[in-house]
Amino acid sequence: AAIFHAVQDCKERHFRATSSTFSRLQRFLQAVYGSNFLQFSIVIIIVGNFFVNVVEAELIPEGPDRILYDVLDKVFTYVFLVELIINMLAHWFWPFWNSGWNLLDVVVVVVSLISLAMEAADPNSSPIPAVKIIRVLRAFRVVRVFKRLTSLRMIILALGASMVPVANTFFVLLLATAIYAILGVGIFSEFDEFSNFSMAFFTMFQSVTGDGWASEIARPMMEAKSDNGFEAGIAVFFLSYILIVMIVLVNIVLAVLLDEFLKTAEMHKLEIATARQLQEGGAEMFAPLDPVLHHLSGFISSEDLGARIETLFSLLDQDEGGTLSYVEFAAGLRRLKTTPVIKVSQDDYKDVTLGFSLCGPDGDLNRQQFQVVMRNQVKL
Repeated sequence: AAIFHAVQDCKERHFRATSSTFSRLQRFLQAVYGSNFLQFSIVIIIVGNFFVNVVEAELIPEGPDRILYDVLDKVFTYVFLVELIINMLAHWFWPFWNSGWNLLDVVVVVVSLISLAMEAADPNSSPIPAVKIIRVLRAFRVVRVFKRLTSLRMIILALGASMVPVANTFFVLLLATAIYAILGVGIFSEFDEFSNFSMAFFTMFQSVTGDGWASEIARPMMEAKSDNGFEAGIAVFFLSYILIVMIVLVNIVLAVLLDEFLKTAEMHKLEIATARQLQEGGAEMFAPLDPVLHHLSGFISSEDLGARIETLFSLLDQDEGGTLSYVEFAAGLRRLKTTPVIKVSQDDYKDVTLGFSLCGPDGDLNRQQFQVVMRNQVKL
């Protein structure tokens, strides 16, 4: 810890001696913008703005009654503009524009300013469609709260990370629905629900939602086909679709979302743990894997350690091939966005694998070998 503080003091003195006025202003603004007070205040303002939007949408004020809402809208817009300028100056240039959350802030504020400008240009005219659309888009200001609340931000990040695997599953789901729609048109074309492909596809979509597929679609069709109210072909058609699509494929989508959420949560915990260690003045990290090992060392049992290592392997194995090469190992660790960023050289990889003796013939690590490597590193 003493070495850590000495290094930090040396860096601080060097910064003060060599930094420009803008750099010192930028550091001050970073401290202000990152303070809990300001972030909490912005969250309160965003929620307050959303509440005003809800009340306005409920009451739909006209004439003099709109004055209060127009004033509040201008106040919120200018507050968000000032907050955006502080953020932009504090993190200028690439750190600001490389953040998707910051880009979202820019879009929201720009849309609000355009709305105010269009209304100010001709305040007495009835709202044109473009102004109405922009007014509606201002309701998206509340989305900015996701950036500041960790639990909500993790959900958004998990949704973003799961886009590709979920899209693949959705494609299979839509393909199965389209196949059943085509079969329905060929077999049940005498019914309005299957008169053409579009109607049949919508009918199958209604079925997968569970919205009255039995009472409003299947049973009336069976009653029209059979005197006793039961037709085996119709029953098999709908039941097989429900089993395959609604019970199997939809649950696969949920499983993929849950898996990506757990991976994102694990990565976020790792980032927080390493950042907290540096902020608390922990010992300087000497080994490249220390940020990861710091997280793994918090295990409570051998099974817990194994589960943590397995989660880490899944995070690194982006191609899901079941093995990690040096390139994939190093790239995956860099992608974790720890503080500091993990950079593993080939010599480091050789050291942690005990001269490649723990690797396979090609120098890759499978799941079992990765468990051994990481357990050895935790013991050290």
